[in-house]
Amino acid sequence: MSNGTEIQRLIREVGHYYHDQIVKDMPITPQQGHVLQVVHQMPGIIQSDLAKMLHRRNPTISSIVSNLEKAELIERKVPKNNIRRKEIYLTPKGDKLYKDIMGKFKSFDEILVEHLDEHDQAELIRILKKIMDKK
Repeated sequence: MSNGTEIQRLIREVGHYYHDQIVKDMPITPQQGHVLQVVHQMPGIIQSDLAKMLHRRNPTISSIVSNLEKAELIERKVPKNNIRRKEIYLTPKGDKLYKDIMGKFKSFDEILVEHLDEHDQAELIRILKKIMDKK
């Protein structure tokens, strides 16, 4: 196996492991998690802007938003000055879930680097950035 193939395999395995550890107990899909993240960062965002930010089509976002609304994780509000506009907000339940998910990410970030000292972490970052700069 070439070094390039081995690097690809290892990066893929780390990514899958990282993803699996984060989402294994989550009651939502990764796509729903991305929507929660954007709505948390931009309360009141409208659906079309959300679709643009996540590089998804409006019907796809509409379905995700509807499912999150049914789960009482987000709510759509119509401002008095523009009845055609529906702004999206996290509910208290959605905010709690978002914070729980972010806590898992933070915990796993620590696990990801626990076997690397500061020098190794910096070296790994340097090498990965070098790879990405060549794309």
